[in-house]
Amino acid sequence: MLGSSFKPSSIITMALNSTVLFGTPQSEIASLLNQKISNAIKIKIITGFATVEGIKVLENSLSTNPSALDVLVVGAGTYKAYEALDRLIGFGVPNNNLYIHLGHTRMTKSGAKHPFYRYHPMLHSKIYYFENDDKTACAFVGSHNVTGFALMGLNGEASIMLEGDIDHPEFKKIRNHIEQARIEAISYNPTMKEAYTWWTFQFMEGLTQKTKDIPKDFESKQTILAFCQYQDGDPANEEVLYFELPSAIGKIHSFRADVHVFIFDTLPSHPSDCLSNLNKAKKSYWCRVEGVENDEGGRELLADWYIEGRMNPILRRVVHPFRPNPAPGMQQVRVRIKNQVYQKFEYLFGKGAESWIPTLNDQSTVYYDKSFSEEITKLELIPPEGGHWYLVSGLIPKDIAGEQSKLIEENMYQKALIEMQPESGAFILFSTRRRNK
Repeated sequence: MLGSSFKPSSIITMALNSTVLFGTPQSEIASLLNQKISNAIKIKIITGFATVEGIKVLENSLSTNPSALDVLVVGAGTYKAYEALDRLIGFGVPNNNLYIHLGHTRMTKSGAKHPFYRYHPMLHSKIYYFENDDKTACAFVGSHNVTGFALMGLNGEASIMLEGDIDHPEFKKIRNHIEQARIEAISYNPTMKEAYTWWTFQFMEGLTQKTKDIPKDFESKQTILAFCQYQDGDPANEEVLYFELPSAIGKIHSFRADVHVFIFDTLPSHPSDCLSNLNKAKKSYWCRVEGVENDEGGRELLADWYIEGRMNPILRRVVHPFRPNPAPGMQQVRVRIKNQVYQKFEYLFGKGAESWIPTLNDQSTVYYDKSFSEEITKLELIPPEGGHWYLVSGLIPKDIAGEQSKLIEENMYQKALIEMQPESGAFILFSTRRRNK
């Protein structure tokens, strides 16, 4: 009616507020979750993976509000995690509110080692959803599984907390996601803990096989690599090129090695960038070793070109007589250009160890707070999870771990290998293996 005030026919929902919960990668959210659990009238949780210590994080608050847990869907878990579900049932959580999502797989062909595909699509969602008696809702959406490492801030994780009216369209999407996962899952059966654990193990074993994809088709052919940029024109086949490398590589290795030289108009900033951009080299040369001089023995040498410097190398034409002045400990190498590098290789460095040992940065640690550390000590986990965890700053081949300082001081060959790997920043490298691309 004209002149009457407007009255909307539907309720306008309040704005959806979002909070970033990962100002740093290792951020604890357990305290916030437990607060939400204690105040909620309905709780729905989906986790891709659950451990006993993860459930332990939430156990106290769930035990005081068990009827609020409406849905808990677990994608994979440990046996002790399923035992922890039994404890939740003992606290009063209805058994039919707990679910296990077994993912998707398919059967293999006759004669296969396993009758089904062990590595398969799985439930990987992580959602913690809460409804409150004031008609508001809250959801944590992100990467935090129900594990101690995730919830207590030891893992690097990232989640967003959403808060707003329970009828907000985004919450409807979240509830629908949870409901669809619940429909796909099976009801938790306490007598099937061994089966659920076996299924998780099958997936992990399948994933292990998936990660064993390190190529085995390399050849143990040593290759000296030289990256440089032009200064005085283009070398030609049969011309001789001079450069220097650490003498500890050994004369025998120098003679056995192929030599591949790659010329760039503008040298990339790091040797690793050269390896990644070999197709952008203006010229490449496959060379054969002509001569090697040790102990600064090459006073005057026959050569047409020389590479000046290892850290910012320039290819220059020789001015005769050529009388190089090598630094102490450097081997003088002359190679004859035979052809271009007509094959594409992936160059590999080091000895090709079967396993590695982590190097630890004791200035960067993560650890459980004291009270929770005492709680999980009672769980008698194998391996134990209490104590400090140190940032892994690198990997060392196992056969030289523990002797690195000794090798650097006493084993000059190993030191030379280190100096001729891309990480050194030098542009003349020694590849111990290679494979065709």
